[in-house]
Amino acid sequence: MKRTFSRALWLGVVAAGCGGGGAATSGMTSKTTAGGTVLVPAPTVPRASFDVAPGELADAEIYTRIRHRVRLAREGVAYLKLDGARVDDTGSASKVETRPMYPVLAESTDRVRIVAEEDHARFAVWVMRSDTAETVLAPVQVADATGHAPATSGVWLGAGASLDADARAGASGFREVTVRSQWLRASGYVPQAALGNVWVAGEREGYEPTTADDDSKAPVPTGTTVAVTTVRATPEGNGAVVAEILKVAPVRVVAKAGAWTEIEVHVPRVRVRGFVPASAIIDGDKLDYHTFGHGRGYGSSEQRVAVPGGACLYDGASGEVIGVNLAPEDRYTRGGRTPGWWPVLVDTTWGLVTAYVHDTSSTADPKAVVLESCNATTKK
Repeated sequence: MKRTFSRALWLGVVAAGCGGGGAATSGMTSKTTAGGTVLVPAPTVPRASFDVAPGELADAEIYTRIRHRVRLAREGVAYLKLDGARVDDTGSASKVETRPMYPVLAESTDRVRIVAEEDHARFAVWVMRSDTAETVLAPVQVADATGHAPATSGVWLGAGASLDADARAGASGFREVTVRSQWLRASGYVPQAALGNVWVAGEREGYEPTTADDDSKAPVPTGTTVAVTTVRATPEGNGAVVAEILKVAPVRVVAKAGAWTEIEVHVPRVRVRGFVPASAIIDGDKLDYHTFGHGRGYGSSEQRVAVPGGACLYDGASGEVIGVNLAPEDRYTRGGRTPGWWPVLVDTTWGLVTAYVHDTSSTADPKAVVLESCNATTKK
């Protein structure tokens, strides 16, 4: 990582949910020094218990009950069972450009159990902790290498902000981080104690699978935008740099100071405050943004099983429930079959997952199955 950042280059955050709304937060700060800066303390990191089991994933409101979140940095290996075989023996880790978020059901020393929603199924899968991204676990202001930050201007990060963190901690107990955003560029330092992989979602932080890639979402319009420019800590051309605006973004005007305008820019989980030339402020909400995505597919000449919406998905014959089929789907089946159990394929980020459905009729005809429903029975 490039290490030429000045003391005046900062980061910022919104403590809002996936939708990008909500009030900005500055996190914890301490008394202002004679030089107009504050010493940034380590924030208090929220804790919560893991209260949801995979057998409850058929619940339409389940995401409101899952408190924990994590970001995926690599599509590496995955496991249906903590002590089981990996999902795809031929798979190899690849970086994920968008750092998507996932709800978390449990964690161990080296793995995290997440909930994914793909191929018309919602299921629990264990991924390696090393394949998840570090983030801040609570709102915090970004500081310089000594732990100090501007008292008013600067950048704040919200829990779950997408960022890259330097592996090494500085002598003052702070680590260098760089914001991952298509809207702005900023870097600085946060307390080592603020960093981790799994965070507790805020009260207003909902979750919706289609918005998991919130880094590429358009920020909430304000009626005013800011052009590509430099945000500075003071209203002057040689003022310390707070952040670089990379593309037209919504802005809130705080105050006007002659040729300069004090502003706040809110993008997903990041808040920036500082001064820009008055000429950079534009009326209107026209934004320039794009999204990321990729598709997958598979084919098979094997027979199919008609799996209805609500059918329980198991990690093996007579195993444990790992999820639910969300919509009627003719799924390919492969491998040997135990009477009353059909192995079916689910196409996922980690490869083809072989889940099992329970046929209460024990028929040999895949078109005549009567499959157990998780909508009617809660499995724990």
